[in-house]
This record gives sequence, structure tokens and C-alpha cells, in this order.
Amino acid sequence: MSLMHHPNTFVSLLAELARDNPELPLYTFLDSAQNQSAVLTSRGLLRKAQQIAALLQQRELAGKPVMVLSAHGPEFMEMLFGVMLAGCIPVPVTFHRRLGMANIVSVIAETGLCVVLGKKETLENLKAGRFKSTSFFDAKRHHHLRYLAIDRLKTTEWHSPKISAMDVMIYYPGLLSDETISPVAVSHDRVLRSIDRLMRALSPDRSDCLLTALDLADGMALLLHILLPVCAGVRSYFLPVKQTLDDAGLWLRATSRYACTMISAPPAVLSLAAHGERAERDTELDLSTLRFVCVGGDYVAPCSVLYFIERYKKIGMSAEKIFSCYGLSAACAYISGRQGFRSFDVESVSCLGLGTPDAQLMQAFDTGDGLVLINNELVCQGRISHRFLIEGQEFQAEHIESVVLQKFGVRGLSRCVALYLADLRQTVLLVECATRQLAEKWQGVVMTMMDAVSAETGCRLNRVILLRPGSLPLSVSGIVLRKSCAIALADGSLMLRLLPVRGK
Repeated sequence: MSLMHHPNTFVSLLAELARDNPELPLYTFLDSAQNQSAVLTSRGLLRKAQQIAALLQQRELAGKPVMVLSAHGPEFMEMLFGVMLAGCIPVPVTFHRRLGMANIVSVIAETGLCVVLGKKETLENLKAGRFKSTSFFDAKRHHHLRYLAIDRLKTTEWHSPKISAMDVMIYYPGLLSDETISPVAVSHDRVLRSIDRLMRALSPDRSDCLLTALDLADGMALLLHILLPVCAGVRSYFLPVKQTLDDAGLWLRATSRYACTMISAPPAVLSLAAHGERAERDTELDLSTLRFVCVGGDYVAPCSVLYFIERYKKIGMSAEKIFSCYGLSAACAYISGRQGFRSFDVESVSCLGLGTPDAQLMQAFDTGDGLVLINNELVCQGRISHRFLIEGQEFQAEHIESVVLQKFGVRGLSRCVALYLADLRQTVLLVECATRQLAEKWQGVVMTMMDAVSAETGCRLNRVILLRPGSLPLSVSGIVLRKSCAIALADGSLMLRLLPVRGK
């Protein structure tokens, strides 16, 4: 393939790498801390992507959005690059039971796509609505959709289309949660500039290894762990985020096993690694090779970072290595931080978003997150949709949750969510324990939590509900689904997960 067909676009980089270093193991997929389930070399990835591109070109789909529907695995990479090589616009969606059909239907409607690409079994599951107890997807209503299976593709000639640097490279389908967010279109030019700045900030070389436990459709995972290896020629490892949420120690064991220099995970994994009963003992890990830990996808409470550092500081963890990224523009946020903004200090974690580093007020338009510059620190103010009014006074859910995690995280909280139930005119705090063994430390904590929230925020909680580990509904990247929490609270299903604590 001639590189002149793709000047100043991302897809040319893969072809160049496959030509110059064909056996480079770009992406390694793990199913445990020790076992590798698949390895994609640069040449192998390009060959498979070309076959997928030919499948799309046979149907004259150039310039149209195509859903890349896949679970964790090499097929996601192959389809992502194949769609780009065909001149189509990928809409990446990680198919997972926590995602639900409602979100997939929303992505279809918002992007106007008409083609879904995936393995035959995955497509059959989508059409049958099998990833949710109550199906939100009716294939007959979406009769305009075309389902293209990539199973058993044969080598077929494909033609390289002309792609402009300003063409849309990808559609972010919004956060995979219950938030209403319009898809974000990103051009090849914007991605290339972001990657260029990211490479200058990180100064990666062939000795670097990346490890992620983020959803592959997440913005941070895409830029840092999918695109950066192609640009810098470094190796990238992937762990299934669901498996890591079940055992956060897996994330750290893999980090130590493969001597990773850069790793990432959602905040829930960081919290579970600090408190989880299955996390590895300090003496069994070596984190000294780490250059930074990126915690992306959701707000990070300062106490979670402090506990994480305290637990692992004897084996190489320090404050300078922690960076918190918030929102779809997380990689750009990291660049802003390297340009002069501290991401962490003893008292707080600054969460960054889309914007310029010298702005007094930054707004992450992609996610609706407001950020303010205070004493050269970018402080996240939460989402507008998470604010509520009580008797004329405005409260921010993230503020309440931060207070709870900061003051009571030592008891072993993994997650919490503050909800205002307008129909009942009640403010409810849902608090999830990291492990069952920590339950005895929670006696008498309810009234103490209510008093602390009232003193710090002025908000009077009507109820505090303590829940067992794994009770709160999550997105694929470990973000708590607020709307789903409210529904589960209203129908009583959440009350089946109460933590049996005496003397609440």
C-alpha cells in the first residue's frame, strides 16, 4: 500500500510500522496476570484490517459511520483499523452486559449509523437483546441496520481511499452510562496533534510498556493505549476491565509481572486496590518501574489516591506518579498537566478536562464537566446534570461524595453516589463497602456520615443506605450509573443488597 494514499492521517502510521517493523508485538491481550490470550503484531494487524476494509468497500460504505461492536479482545483492534482503512468512521462500542441495550439504541440513533460490524455470535446476541434481562432492542424496529460478520474472512483485494486530515476519524459514542451525551466527532488532524503532544510529554521509547484496565472504547484507552503504540512502537497490554473490577490485584500483578512503565485504570480499580482483600501483599509486587499511573474516566477522590500510595509506597509508588484524567479528552488533559499543572498534591487531586492550560475557566464540552483554575490548580466542579436544588439551595453530587470518601474511605468504602429523588423530595446516599470483612467497622457510621455531609456541604441527607460489595450498577469502565441506581432504589431491588451492619 502506498503511504501517499493517506497523507497526514492516522491509518498511514500503521502501514508504515508494518513495513518497517512487521513483527513488532503491538498489542498483547491478557486473561490473567500470567497468561496471554492473544498477540497482534503490526503486520498481522494490518493484514486483518485490510480484509475487513475490503468487506466494507464491497458494500460501498466509504464515509459512513460503522459500529465496531466487540468485547475485550484482538477483534476490537482489527475492526477499528479496518473501518478506518476503508474510509469509514468507526463508532466503537464494547458490548458488555452492563452496557445494556438502551445505550446501544441511543448510539444508533445519535450517530445515524446503519452498519454494525462484529463477530457472528456478538451480532446474534445484539439482535436477540441477550445482554439485558429486559430487552431494550428490537431488531425488527431497526430493520435498516446491516449486520456484517468478520468470521472467516478471506483475503480480498481492497482499494485505499483518499482520506483528508480533516475527515472525521472516529465518533465517540459518549460515555457508556445513563448520561445523555451526544456523540463527539474527532478528525484525523486533531488526533494526530494530540498524539504528537502526548509523545513529547511522555518521551516514550522501545523500553516502555503500557497496561490498561480501561474500556477500549474509552477516550483515554484509545489515545494512550491504542494510538500511542503505533506512533511510538511501544508494547501495549490489555486487561479486561470487568475482570479487574472483580480483582484489582490482577492489575498490579500484571504491572509487576511485565515491568510496565505506564498503566491506567478507572477510579474504582484504584479504590479496590487500596482496600480490596484480594490485592497482592506489598512484598510480592515490584512497582519501581512505573513512570505514571493514569486514573481515568470518572472523578477521583483525594483519599483514594492517598490510601493507594500509602499501601504501596514501599514498593515504588509515589505521588509524582499519579495522574487523574477526567472525561473523553483525558489524554489531552494529561498533556495540560505536564505543561505546568500539578495533578496531585497532599491535599487534593486536580481533575483536568478539555481546554487550554492557561484558561481561567475550562469546560470539558465533550462530557459537560466544569473545571475552575484555583491557585494554579484545575479543580473539577462536577457535571451540571448532577446538581439539584433543595429549598432554593444548589448542591453538587460529586461534592457530597467527595466528602464521604475523604472522611470515611478508611473504613473501606469502594464507591458512593448521592441522589436527589424529586418525587419523594429526599436526598439519599448509597454507600458500597469494598469487602464483606470490613462490615464490622461500619457500626454507628450512618449518623456520623449525615452529620459530616451537613457540616461540610450544608446538605441534609434523608437516608444513608449501606450496601454489600458489587451492589451499585456500573458502566463498563466502572462508573456508577446514577439513573440505574435511582430506578433500583425505587423498585426495591437495591434493598436486597443491604449490608448487615448492627448499630447503624
